[in-house]
Formats: sequence, C-alpha cells, structure tokens
Amino acid sequence: MTGVDVPRKRREKYSKHGAHRAAIIEAAAEVFAARGYHAGSFQQIADRVGMSQSSLFHYFPTKPDLLLAVLERRDTIG
Repeated sequence: MTGVDVPRKRREKYSKHGAHRAAIIEAAAEVFAARGYHAGSFQQIADRVGMSQSSLFHYFPTKPDLLLAVLERRDTIG
C-alpha cells in the first residue's frame, strides 16, 4: 500500500476500465488482422465488444491511438 487508501468502488471502476480497454484492443487487433487497418472500422470493433462507437471513443479518441495500443500490446506479448 502506498499510503493512499483508494475506496473499493473507485478501484472497481479502474479495473473495469482496464478490462474494457483490453477488450477493445483485442477486438481491434482481430479486426485489423482480418480486414486491414484502413478497412477495419470503429463500428466493427465496437460491435465485437458490445459497446457503442461513442463509448469506444472515450477510450481511444482516434484510430491511430487505437492502432498504437494494438502495436504496444503486440510488442509486450512477443
């Protein structure tokens, strides 16, 4: 513990945020692999994770931001 006591509800929010982010990155990797970066759309990715496009933009404001996250994930998993 770092001396800062984060309330449980707030921690759950952060873990949910991380889980959504990871699911979006995974879905984007699949869509980009199947259709290519240019042909893959935010709507296709949003459909795979079961959220709206506007919710997806909350996590990744631009397509290049999402591609960067996909590439960073690829680099960390080898």
